[in-house]
Amino acid sequence: MGRKYINKQGRRKSRGHSGVLNAAYKRQQLFKKQDGICALCREEIDLKLKWPHQLSATLDCIIPYSKGGGVVDSNLQLTHYKCNHQRGNKMINEMNEITEIREEER
Repeated sequence: MGRKYINKQGRRKSRGHSGVLNAAYKRQQLFKKQDGICALCREEIDLKLKWPHQLSATLDCIIPYSKGGGVVDSNLQLTHYKCNHQRGNKMINEMNEITEIREEER
């Protein structure tokens, strides 16, 4: 069994929604790697905005966890909360197909 993370009260620490122990540090790393740009909409990300602000930064699994993607550095990207929420557990190519259909309907 893996290493357990215990808080001061002797309870197991939550790894957070993303499963990353130090999500703030990981967001900063990805922010630098991606030049502060959302991986989905290609707009700027402001790290000062906090959740649940629609434009706050969130960690997103490129291959969704529910579809076999792991919570590892190579599978993480930085996105706006609203972009991540809209994407849900769709693969990137599924997301692009939906966007193309919506543009054709206009």
